[in-house]
Amino acid sequence: MKKFLSVCFVMFMAFHAIGQSKVQFGLRLSPVISWANTKDSTNTPYELPESIKSSASMGISYGLALNYFFADNFGIYTGLNWITKGYNLNGPLYSPLSETYKQKRRMSTLEIPIALRLRSKPIGPESLGMRIRGLAGVSADINVSGKVTDNPTTPLGKKYSTKWYQPFGVSTLFGLGVEWNIEKVGTFDLGVSYHKGLINQRLDKALDGNNNIINPSKLRQRYDYMSLDVSYLF
Repeated sequence: MKKFLSVCFVMFMAFHAIGQSKVQFGLRLSPVISWANTKDSTNTPYELPESIKSSASMGISYGLALNYFFADNFGIYTGLNWITKGYNLNGPLYSPLSETYKQKRRMSTLEIPIALRLRSKPIGPESLGMRIRGLAGVSADINVSGKVTDNPTTPLGKKYSTKWYQPFGVSTLFGLGVEWNIEKVGTFDLGVSYHKGLINQRLDKALDGNNNIINPSKLRQRYDYMSLDVSYLF
């Protein structure tokens, strides 16, 4: 985390010094709602029963945003983002028992997006500089860490780091929003985006902290999320 923040600071100061009219550089912060597409291709004793359902969870994303415009209405969006995403599992552990099983799965990922950025001509009062913009592209994802919390005490009942995840991933991203370019102040950008994972993030064999196989299943898991994106660019 400290290394990520250091890289962000260096990049921020470097692009602030550039000051080119074709470049917008700034900071972004995004509350996130994430979930997972899962598919169990086997029916092994290690798998959770069908009574266990998955649900979405809240997360956060923040980092740097960079727009480079080839023309007034056409450019490239990229950046460097840190995101925490995941999902929850809950339900009766073994029907018809009333005991409820709960599990939280979280992943921290470093994302490098690259997308086509299109924006309209200014609309409304000229002093406001309002434009509608859209994004379409992909994201290269570097998975940094993952954590799982189990409740009740069976089968695991504790919080631990896991090596369940692939080191890399790829996601598509689509976004829509509005930007305001205020003279001598900067550009404020507000929008929503949808990120869809394309690669399975779950390893076929999961290991605990002692490298013991605890779940030799073939559970397929791809993360999706939506975010509310707030950015300030100059």
